Amino acid sequence: MTKPSTLPTETFPPIPPKPPDKSQSDMEEDRTPLIPPLSSQPLSYKDVVLEKEENLEASYLHEMDRETHMKDQLESPADLDTITLTPEEKERLYQPWKYSVIVKVFGKRLSHQYLKGKLTDLWNIDEPLNLIDLGFDFYVARFKEEQSLQTVLYEGPWFVEGQFLSIKRWEPNFVPAESKIDTAAIWIRLPQLPTKFYDQRILEKVGRRIGQLVKADACPSATLRGRYVRICVEISLDVPVRTSIMIGSHKQQLLYEGEGIMCVGCGRIGHTIDNCTYITPKTTTTEA
Repeated sequence: MTKPSTLPTETFPPIPPKPPDKSQSDMEEDRTPLIPPLSSQPLSYKDVVLEKEENLEASYLHEMDRETHMKDQLESPADLDTITLTPEEKERLYQPWKYSVIVKVFGKRLSHQYLKGKLTDLWNIDEPLNLIDLGFDFYVARFKEEQSLQTVLYEGPWFVEGQFLSIKRWEPNFVPAESKIDTAAIWIRLPQLPTKFYDQRILEKVGRRIGQLVKADACPSATLRGRYVRICVEISLDVPVRTSIMIGSHKQQLLYEGEGIMCVGCGRIGHTIDNCTYITPKTTTTEA
C-alpha cells in the first residue's frame, strides 16, 4: 500500500515581537515636525517687507551691518591684524546714529556755524541740531527723534544760499575723502494725472521706473493741491533725468520740485547751467 504524497510545508517568517509600550516622552518625540520651525527658515520677500514696516530702523541698521561686513571682507588687507566687531558691539556703535543724515551743499563752501544756523532755520525741527563737520564739505546732522529724520528726508528738496543741499542717510563706513554724493532724494510732481491713476501701486511703478522709490503720496487730499500727486525718488546726479513717462497710453509730464534744481543744458539734477561741467564750452574762431 503506497503512502499518500506529502505536500510541502509552507514556511512563514517569524512573527516579530510586540513592541514595548512607548513612554509619553517617546510619543512627543514622534510628533516632532519634519520641517524646521518657521523662524529657522529663510524669510520670504513678503516677510522681509513686513518686518521692515514693523521695525524700520532696526532693519536699516541690519542692512548697513551686512553691507559693511561685505565691504570689510573685500577691502581688509590680509597681512594686517583685524579687530573683529561682534554684533553686540556694532549695535551699540550704530544705535546713536540711526536717525542721522549725511549732507553736503553743492557748489558752495560754508562755514560750520553758518551752515548750522541756516539748517536750523530751514528745517525748523523740534530739537537742537547737532551738526558734525566730517571734512571735505560733508556734515552729519544727528537727531534723537525719528520725526526729525522724516522731516529732513521727505520734506525737501532743500536749498542753502540758492545751492542744492544733498541729503542721504548715515552709513557706518562713510569716508569723506573717498566718497561723493551721486544720488539725491527728489520730490517729483505728476501734474494733471488722470484720476484713474491715483493708485498707490501705479505710483510705485512710476517711481521705480524713474529711480529708487522712497515714498509715494497718493492720499485723496492730493486733489486739493492743484491736481497733482507727488513721488519721492532717489535719483542719480550723474545722468540726465526723464521729463515724461508713459503710463499705459497716457504720456505723463514729470516736474521736479525746487526752483533751479535741474540744469536745462544737460538735464541733470543738482546744479544749473551756470555751473554745469557736462557741457563743453563752444570755442569761437577769429578770422584773420
